[in-house]
Amino acid sequence: MPDIDQKAKAEYQAAVERIRADTNLTPDGKKNLLARLDHDRVNRERAASAAVEAASGALKEAAEGDLFGFGNNASDMMLFRSARDMAERTRSADELVRLVARGVTDHDDLLSLAALRVSFERGLTTVARAYQAAYPSRAELVDAYLAATVAGPSKAAKIMDSMTRSWARPAELSGYSDAQIKAMADEVVAR
Repeated sequence: MPDIDQKAKAEYQAAVERIRADTNLTPDGKKNLLARLDHDRVNRERAASAAVEAASGALKEAAEGDLFGFGNNASDMMLFRSARDMAERTRSADELVRLVARGVTDHDDLLSLAALRVSFERGLTTVARAYQAAYPSRAELVDAYLAATVAGPSKAAKIMDSMTRSWARPAELSGYSDAQIKAMADEVVAR
């Protein structure tokens, strides 16, 4: 990504310099072309950010299905809902950890899973560690879910957003709002 970002920045800067050097353009014409160039760049970055966000959402959905999915098994869904009701009545992470342990002792994997689900909703990662210790074969699924939900979408979107904001606009456009730049860019298209 950094190489692509640097290449795109270099191409953008070269286009800016070509516009600045064009002696056939008036100062307003140059400003409008620079506005079009910058407006198009911002739109491309926003589209890329939206694509990253969508991919992150799909990753979260897949991780959630892998960890909590029951398929079409109605009895498991009903048992899970009952176990989840029990987990939702807890007041602390310690109580949820005890439910995970009780699920292991009673061979009630759905109770442990429900405690894990409620802990995620409450942002309690200590329960996730207890679940992973109790169910080592599912540890990777828990890690994948945490990566997709905790660090996934928002972090990816922030990275794309920071890339968009890190590009300096041409000095000729300083002081103009996004709406003003769009209006100048639209003038180029209208001609």
